[in-house]
Amino acid sequence: MNIKKIHRINKDEKNQLKNRIHHSIKKYAIEHKRKRKKRSIYFSIAASVLFIFGISFFYQIKESKNYIERYVEVNKTTAPIHNGEVKIVLSDQETISLKEEAPSIVYANNGETIRVNDENIQYKDTVSKKKDFNSIIVPNGKRSFITLADGSKVWMNSGSKLTYLANFEEDKRDVYLEGEAIFEVTHNKERPFYVFTKDNRVEVLGTVFNVSNYSDDDFTETTLKSGSVEIKYASNSLFSSSTTRITPGTMATYNRTTKEISKKVVNVDEYMSWRDGIFIFHSESLINILRKVSRYYNVKITVNEKALKKLKFSGSLDLKETIEEVMQLLKESTKFNYQKIDNQIIIN
Repeated sequence: MNIKKIHRINKDEKNQLKNRIHHSIKKYAIEHKRKRKKRSIYFSIAASVLFIFGISFFYQIKESKNYIERYVEVNKTTAPIHNGEVKIVLSDQETISLKEEAPSIVYANNGETIRVNDENIQYKDTVSKKKDFNSIIVPNGKRSFITLADGSKVWMNSGSKLTYLANFEEDKRDVYLEGEAIFEVTHNKERPFYVFTKDNRVEVLGTVFNVSNYSDDDFTETTLKSGSVEIKYASNSLFSSSTTRITPGTMATYNRTTKEISKKVVNVDEYMSWRDGIFIFHSESLINILRKVSRYYNVKITVNEKALKKLKFSGSLDLKETIEEVMQLLKESTKFNYQKIDNQIIIN
């Protein structure tokens, strides 16, 4: 067995080794501190860039709002649309009141003449050519039919407001909807048609669809009968938005509470039947039905029994009947009692 001789270091060698160790530790500490400071600078710069980018992006989003959206923000409806007559608000804020329950309003293709039922209303709307807008306000209990300057047709349901240019721009056609309407858009590939709401933007070329966007509902619905539409929704994220396309016979729903988007195949006629004076329901909650009936007949309906709100109802209601006849039919189907006091119905 071979035994190696162990070398014992002397005092000088110990001091040299100690100095080398101290030097290495000091060098490592200096290098580590330098790198940490460098990383701190990088993080500070990155944070500053992100902050500046965030601010810039925020203002970019704010400025990227379409002109019609900014116009509606400034000219908000001052009160809920509950009572009164159908009104046309011109760009100079002149208001035309219409006594009919469902007036027909037709714009000439130059936007300078409005035909209401069988009467022509001549006006020179020079302001609208500078991006100022007209509005149709349809209170609860009323409906209206509109032909826009490009020939597109709009059926407006109760409690709705439509804002638009009397004479559309050359490269696009923008309208802003609050409430519910059916659109039959004249095809024009060079001038896409956009329907803006609080929650989304629907882009179409030529198609038939229904948009429901009432402020007292928890959702926005877009139901397509023919053609194709692309819907862009508002997003919680600073850096993204949600876009979806639907095909005929499909409904897209945006839930305002959960911010979720869903699509499903539906019977489109159920969602457009109000245009013909009929409500068609398939397993719909009583509270949603009563909300629609309330708007259509312009009556306040109060439900005191919570359990009734969750009841589901399938069938149809003929809106040509009186509110009393409609309520009687619902009563027979869902077994509740109610009383009518003036313009209010109380369900127990």
